[in-house]
Amino acid sequence: MKMIEKYVNLLTRAWYASLLNIILISGFVTAIYYIWGFEPSFYNMKSVIFSYGLMLAMVMCVFSAGKSSKRKLSKLKELDLPNKLTKYRAILLKKLLLYSMVSVIAAIGFFVCAEPNYLLFSAISLVLILLSKPTQTKMRIELALSEEEINKIEKLKFEKKI
Repeated sequence: MKMIEKYVNLLTRAWYASLLNIILISGFVTAIYYIWGFEPSFYNMKSVIFSYGLMLAMVMCVFSAGKSSKRKLSKLKELDLPNKLTKYRAILLKKLLLYSMVSVIAAIGFFVCAEPNYLLFSAISLVLILLSKPTQTKMRIELALSEEEINKIEKLKFEKKI
């Protein structure tokens, strides 16, 4: 197996962990809600204000994941290959973490407000993570790797853990 494939496999493990995280959180919250069926903690205006706050936090997570990763990826093109790959992994992990946070915030809103509509935000988070799956082609495009750099990747050694 080529080293670039090993590197993408390392990134894919983190992607699978984020995907599993969202599925487990959403499934757990849904199961608890429908098994125990509980009442909302906030009523009326408090519920509305709390919901808007949670929605704002979720939107901020999504936009900061997208904007910061694009901005940081554009700066990576100037670095040498080992630093470029290390920072690319950090950027991807941060983006996956922020997308997973959307699901956690939605679970909090689901518990506090007892509104199943928050599962929609978990679904959006799931779709965003599905679209963020690391592939060789995506990595080559985002890092603007030349053929020379791709050949250098074969000489690098990667850790077995992320």
